[in-house]
Amino acid sequence: MHSQAKKLTKKELCSLKSKVGGLKSAQGEKMKILVIDDKPENIESARREFGGHDLTAISDVDEAVKHLRIKYDEIKKEELKKGGMKWREALEKSRLPFPYDVVLVDLMLPASGYMLGDKKVFAGQEMPYGFGLAILAAKNGAKKVAVVTSMDHHQHPMSAFIDHIDGHIHIAEAEVVFLQLPDYNRPPKPKSWKRAVEILFGQERREKTAEEIIRGE
Repeated sequence: MHSQAKKLTKKELCSLKSKVGGLKSAQGEKMKILVIDDKPENIESARREFGGHDLTAISDVDEAVKHLRIKYDEIKKEELKKGGMKWREALEKSRLPFPYDVVLVDLMLPASGYMLGDKKVFAGQEMPYGFGLAILAAKNGAKKVAVVTSMDHHQHPMSAFIDHIDGHIHIAEAEVVFLQLPDYNRPPKPKSWKRAVEILFGQERREKTAEEIIRGE
């Protein structure tokens, strides 16, 4: 699958490399990044690659939903209501900004047992939560979201489905990209979240050559 993305200017590219390279940008900026993945090696990869940023790493779907929910300034809400504002308007005006600059989500995550009742047979099975979590993040104010899988389109139906979603798309005000970043090394390397961010922020994507795969690049 090939995704077409806009070319960055030299200045934009330098700024991007500074941001995702684990260091502060020239302006001293740090990004708030949320990574959702159940594999410990992928969480550790995120910690290495985003060491200079404010990283939150989550491996549980229920916990991820809590982090992606809309949050409100309760004190402000009560003050607005006391001042005569209607409840719904006060709620909207007390809404807090979405807390993350970037949300990175694994495609497949273990199913939660929440709300399953006696249907616990599904709990723990890998399900394509990445699609739903990306939509939830976008709906609630995220601006940059990537759903990332290490599987290619031969390894799972949901990874194959990503072939139909070509390039960057917009959901609400978010730019969202669905990525297959397969690793053909043996044993496979942990997921490269840094590469996902580079693609999300607009660097042109290309497939690796056979020589690069052999060299482990």
